[in-house]
Order: sequence, then C-alpha cells, then structure tokens
Amino acid sequence: MKAKRTPILMYHSISSNAQPGFWPFVLSPEVFREQMDYLGREGYTPITMSHLSLAKDCGPDILPEKPVVLTFDDGFSDFYTDAFPILQQHGYVATLFIATAYVGGASTWLEAEGEGKRVMLNWQQLLEVVDAGIECGAHCHQHLQLDTVPLATAREGIQLSKNMLEEQLSRRVRSFAYPFGYYTHRLRKTVREAGFTSACAVGDSVSCAGDDPFALPRLWIRAETDKESLSRRLSSPDPLAAVRLRKYLAQFRWLVRRNVARRKRSLALDRGGRA
Repeated sequence: MKAKRTPILMYHSISSNAQPGFWPFVLSPEVFREQMDYLGREGYTPITMSHLSLAKDCGPDILPEKPVVLTFDDGFSDFYTDAFPILQQHGYVATLFIATAYVGGASTWLEAEGEGKRVMLNWQQLLEVVDAGIECGAHCHQHLQLDTVPLATAREGIQLSKNMLEEQLSRRVRSFAYPFGYYTHRLRKTVREAGFTSACAVGDSVSCAGDDPFALPRLWIRAETDKESLSRRLSSPDPLAAVRLRKYLAQFRWLVRRNVARRKRSLALDRGGRA
C-alpha cells in the first residue's frame, strides 16, 4: 500500500500587524480565511496531531481521504480573536503548541524582534478552545532553543509544560513541538520519555507515514504564503529526492544556528566572569 502523505501546516500569529523582524511569522486574517476556504473546496479534512499520531500506530486507514494538520506555535492571543472564529465557521480542528511560561502574559522572548509585548492566550481562552475541539500541545515552558541548553534544563522545561497544561486543562497532552524547530537525538528521547506520542520540527516538507514520530516535518506558512502558493505546495507533493534535500538543508541550518547560539552564550559567560 502506498504510504499516505499528510501536510502539517505551521502557523504562528494570525494578525495584520507586526514589526519587521517578526513579519515572516504573521499571516493576515484575510489570507488565512482564503486558505481555509481553499482547503474546504479541495476536500481536505483537518485533523489533530494526536489523530495523526494514532494513524502511525494503527495504520493510515483511520485517516480521512485528504488529511491536513493545522498547527499554531507559541500561543498568541490572536489565535482566539482571529483564527479560532474562522476555524469554527469551517468546522475545523487544529493543534495549538503552548509555551506555558507566557500564558496570560506577553511574548517577552521576542524582545529582539521588537515583539516583546505581543499578547498571549490566557488559561480561560485555552479552556474555551479546548472545549470546542482544539488540541493543546506543549512547546516547552520557556521558548528556549533546546539543543543549545543543558539537557537537564531542556528536560525540566519539556516536563513542566506538559504538567501545567494537563493540570490547567484537565486533559492528557500528547503532542509536542520543538521551539525554533531544532532537536537532537537526546531531545527526541527526552520528549518520548516525558510521555508525548509525537513531536513536530519544521523541515518544510510534507509528512510521510514512515517519518520519525518525534521529528515530524511541517510546511511553514509565511507572510507571503497566499492561497495560490499554498495550493502549489499541497497539490504537488515533493519527490523523495526533494524531501531528502530539504531535510539536509534543515539539518545544516540547525548546525549553523546551534553553533552561533553556543558562541553567544560562551561570550556572555566570559563577560560575566570578567565583570
């Protein structure tokens, strides 16, 4: 049987406003509505990450004919005000990945991008969307680049985010997404041991049935991803060679970014020691 491919779309903020440094992560509500209309016309059925994860255990037959997963990273409040009403109008489900340290607060990890005051979802809003069928997954406690911090720090943040979500929402949390999309073998193992059944990266390719469930690729929906470009990505699945190339490039970017982050941390420690 030919393996099913399931696009996992990665959104961040659904808004018409953003500082230049954050603009690639923002999609306007108008374009988002057009994309959701397109999915409906083309016969796509949105499912949650937990549903997709179950299919990897039980087989692709439990999936709809044209599945798609809509994921939203970080937990910005505009999901509630701008994305959620559109999803409800279409009867769509989605998966939110929540960085629990910022619930009810602001996106302070985005200070460098000029977006340190972007409002985040609060617990009451999260309860409301979960009651309506939206899945909440974990995005670590703080929005850390996990592959550049000590494993004990990463493990603590991963487990804390799961525990907080389960306590506040009274639901089991099965899905995880790596902040910034970068991971290592040890991080995949840590996420699995924490009790998750899947974890999303980036990869910018369509997920296949044989993918590692703790390193699932997603298609990043950028500010310039209009309905037409989304249609091209979904209607022309990448050949295997292209998928491998994208994964190689993603790994290369991960190595570069990890080394830059480590150098910055080392310089900061050196300055602290000399002070």
